[in-house]
Amino acid sequence: MALFQAYFGDRKDLNDNQVLADVAESIGLNRAEALAVLEDGRFAETVRAEEPSGPATAFTAFLLSSSSVSTWYQAHRALTISRPSSPS
Repeated sequence: MALFQAYFGDRKDLNDNQVLADVAESIGLNRAEALAVLEDGRFAETVRAEEPSGPATAFTAFLLSSSSVSTWYQAHRALTISRPSSPS
């Protein structure tokens, strides 16, 4: 929801790594680490391999530009991958 709010509610540019790092920090992630992940692309290959295709992508692309879809998904996956798991 934080990315949704940033884009639709606050009209932030999700192509901007600084904006994505701010969003990461707002949900409790380390801002500096999130920015490093976004800038060095360490999870880019994994994210691209898992990007959805088909109807869901077409619907999302209707809401956002294609570059924003890719950026949003990459950020989401990178932040999900780097988020520490909760204790069991």
